Amino acid sequence: FWDDAFGEIERQGFAVPEQVHWESLATSLNSELDSIGALNLNTEQMLDVKSKLVEHFDMGLDQQMVSWKHFSKQNLGKSTFTFWQWFHSVIKLVDKHLLKYWNENFIMGFVSKEKSGDLLLSHQNAEEGLFLLRFSDRNLGGLAIARLVRDESTGKLVIDHLQPQNANDLADIPLVETLRSLDLLTSVYCDSSRKTPKHVAFSDISMHNNNMLQPMNDQGYRKLEKRLVPVIQKVQNIECTMDVE
Repeated sequence: FWDDAFGEIERQGFAVPEQVHWESLATSLNSELDSIGALNLNTEQMLDVKSKLVEHFDMGLDQQMVSWKHFSKQNLGKSTFTFWQWFHSVIKLVDKHLLKYWNENFIMGFVSKEKSGDLLLSHQNAEEGLFLLRFSDRNLGGLAIARLVRDESTGKLVIDHLQPQNANDLADIPLVETLRSLDLLTSVYCDSSRKTPKHVAFSDISMHNNNMLQPMNDQGYRKLEKRLVPVIQKVQNIECTMDVE
């Protein structure tokens, strides 16, 4: 990727720049989405990606540089993989399993686990069952679900996270089937003031609710046990409209 995006035509051997401006890299990352027919990252999504690569946001744009080493050699945060391995795995996941819902803006994707909770709790119409879909920072190629539930002891809304689903999981049972089978999920987050009912956003397939949630594991996720009985039905397409960068 780095060589194709930033290597000069007239160069010696495989010489590539050691670092590039963030804005140039952002454009090239969006080109990866273009290549699979996917919508580009919007402003919020791009800021999440930027936070993983640019250390000093307070510097001028001309000084916001990203090194090749940081991009493709150093592990991302506390993970065991690099930024490029993570981003590339997300592109493959979207391409093979999520493209329709990505392009309809029902998958926020690029948002941290912590920020996803803040977004849900601060939603203008926050209620139990509101959920958000995001790409896991710790599980390579994983799509995670953050949701609002009501604490039985306090009556307050709190955040609950379901275990990320990878490409193998989604190949076995598609995303729409998992979402439609869970009564505990009611509306998908679009932005701070808008949400879409689950039965409208993910209504390709309907099924009986045969899923169970296991206790929370050490990583703060609840694992899904999936037992689905699909029933096909036709629906009208609808999407969340969001501004893109």
